[in-house]
Amino acid sequence: MTRAADISELLHLFFIQNKSVSLPGIGTFSLFRISAQSDFATRKIFGPSYSIHFSAASDTPSREMFNYISRKKNISEWEAVRMVNEFSFELNGKLKKGEKVAWPGIGMLESGSAGQMLFEPERVKYQFIPSVVAERVIRKENDHSVLVGEQEMHKSDMQEWLEHESYVEEKAGWWIPAAIIGAVALLVLFFSLLNQQVSTYGGRQTTIIPSHAPMQNEH
Repeated sequence: MTRAADISELLHLFFIQNKSVSLPGIGTFSLFRISAQSDFATRKIFGPSYSIHFSAASDTPSREMFNYISRKKNISEWEAVRMVNEFSFELNGKLKKGEKVAWPGIGMLESGSAGQMLFEPERVKYQFIPSVVAERVIRKENDHSVLVGEQEMHKSDMQEWLEHESYVEEKAGWWIPAAIIGAVALLVLFFSLLNQQVSTYGGRQTTIIPSHAPMQNEH
């Protein structure tokens, strides 16, 4: 193993254990843990995963990193600082030449057209955290919690609330059919009275009484 590959592996091990590593003139690589995810379509629960983020804003190595390399290599701390600086200087030189640099366990680095650092993280997978089969079981007789909007309610409370809402709606709406029936009855009564008045007027007879009795012929 070459000296550059040796320091690269040590930095990677430090990164895994401390979830962060900074290189002078390059930037900081951070490891973030993603919680376990459940997929109901495949009925599986996938174990925790990890993603690597890169930031060029901070490039100051920690003192713990130099101490770690010093212990692992059994060298002085100043020698560890020199090895890290040489590794960073060599890496930066390749990037400025337009080369892509693969850092095993970390990802791919290259320089963009505007001189910015581009980073493609390596997918971090651990075989010792496999996915497991998960069957969702809901027992109707059990009183489990459900989320209603932003409020958590128990199944029994939710059932009582739904029954109460249904009762209120039924009680509030009883007058609608009663009003319709009453309106129809009033209309029937009105037309019945109207027809009766028209019939009475049409059958009425007028008697004409003369004001003077007719004169009889004298014989």
